[in-house]
Amino acid sequence: MSQRRLAKALGVTPREIYNLRQKGMPKHVRAGKIDYPLDECVQWYLRFREELAHSKDTGKECRCANRGSR
Repeated sequence: MSQRRLAKALGVTPREIYNLRQKGMPKHVRAGKIDYPLDECVQWYLRFREELAHSKDTGKECRCANRGSR
């Protein structure tokens, strides 16, 4: 799935997908082209948002920023 299509699916901008990729969002590179696996990205994004919300509630730093796909 392209960056633009994933952004639309998640309700964010393509730039936000780029930023999330820098924080560990799953991706596959084929022939120099980045492809985003929808299922993996949705699961990763939900965990990312959950940990981000938790870190704001507790004041602890979000560990999700450096986590890659599992």
